[in-house]
Amino acid sequence: MPKKLKLVYDLYALSMIEEVSGRSVMMLVTELDNVGKTDTAKVFQTLKILLWAGMLYENEKLSMREACKGMAGMSLVGLSRAIGEAVKESELFEGVDSSANTSTNPQTE
Repeated sequence: MPKKLKLVYDLYALSMIEEVSGRSVMMLVTELDNVGKTDTAKVFQTLKILLWAGMLYENEKLSMREACKGMAGMSLVGLSRAIGEAVKESELFEGVDSSANTSTNPQTE
């Protein structure tokens, strides 16, 4: 059984994700919903970047290689769930519609 990963997604982690991947965090997290339905290489790359960035909170000098050691013994689905939950717990996207970047579904209060 793998140890419990401590993943923290703060502004620094999110900026590093976007810098390294060239894509938005929301786009990458959405890709995790398609684990098992999309190109495996793309999933591995996405998981590696998100895992690494989430672990930077405790060690800013952590390499992606070192971060990937944390994936040993975890299923792709389990790892993607852990990352998704940690991103939600960050509350940085609270109130943001992750389904699209359009204003076709405005929120009314």
